[in-house]
Amino acid sequence: YQKTLDDKQKIWEAGLLDQKPTAWTVLTPTKAVSKAGPTPGEAKKASKLDVQKDGSILVSGPIENTDVYTITADAKEKTPLTAMRLEVLADPSLPAKGPGRAPTNGNFVLNELKVNQRPKVDEDEAKAKAVKLATPLATFQQEGFPVANAVDNNPTTGWAIAPQFGADQAAVFRFQGGIKAEAGVTLTFVLDQRYGSGHTIGKFRLSVTTDKNPKLQSPVPADLAKVLDTPPEKRTAAEKADLRGRYLAQDREHQRLAADAAKVPPTDARVLGAQDLTWALLNSPAFLFNR
Repeated sequence: YQKTLDDKQKIWEAGLLDQKPTAWTVLTPTKAVSKAGPTPGEAKKASKLDVQKDGSILVSGPIENTDVYTITADAKEKTPLTAMRLEVLADPSLPAKGPGRAPTNGNFVLNELKVNQRPKVDEDEAKAKAVKLATPLATFQQEGFPVANAVDNNPTTGWAIAPQFGADQAAVFRFQGGIKAEAGVTLTFVLDQRYGSGHTIGKFRLSVTTDKNPKLQSPVPADLAKVLDTPPEKRTAAEKADLRGRYLAQDREHQRLAADAAKVPPTDARVLGAQDLTWALLNSPAFLFNR
């Protein structure tokens, strides 16, 4: 069985590669506005969307009853984009740390999420085309408010996260048919939040991927994924030992055989002879007398 471990480990590694975390590219917004915010040149204090250093957007100002956020960002990837990720993030400035702005508990309701795309070289927003979002998945969804509600073209339904307040959550949506971006693409995201009572998102971040099999979460930790992406011939001795250890930890047949082998007495005549000699010496009159 020991001689089969290398081949078995290769199969195990290949399986993990298919499950490794999706590589997401955070979009840096070029424009982020709130429908409830002030119009250009207006000085009134209202909802404001501030882009943070990590690409996230933090909403400040009065908590509006309802709101619509419109975010514009350029995607630079040259291969087809396959999916988007919407992260809703906790923040100390939000009620109950958010990620929503509902005054009582920090919840939110995203009634509709829309995405439009146009070539980056074309600044005519009127030529933007709608992107159909499919296969929605979320790290958590409130009973009666599943994430699928955000893309069902029904503004009376929505996605919410009660009672998981004060924690980061995320949702992934596939771009049906993909988005070709050979020359770059400009994406516009519209987050329609009309539930009322201040149930709007307080902090969020948008990302895209070119992964052919985009995943919301992965059982493969980041450190292991990094080693798996390294060609076997370039792995260090420590990395190879770590991989072998992780493989053996989940190989139940190897564990069973190893446990059985530990119970079997040695069969080598030299080992048995050494044991007999040791027993004889330990029980000789001279040894016992000197003890």
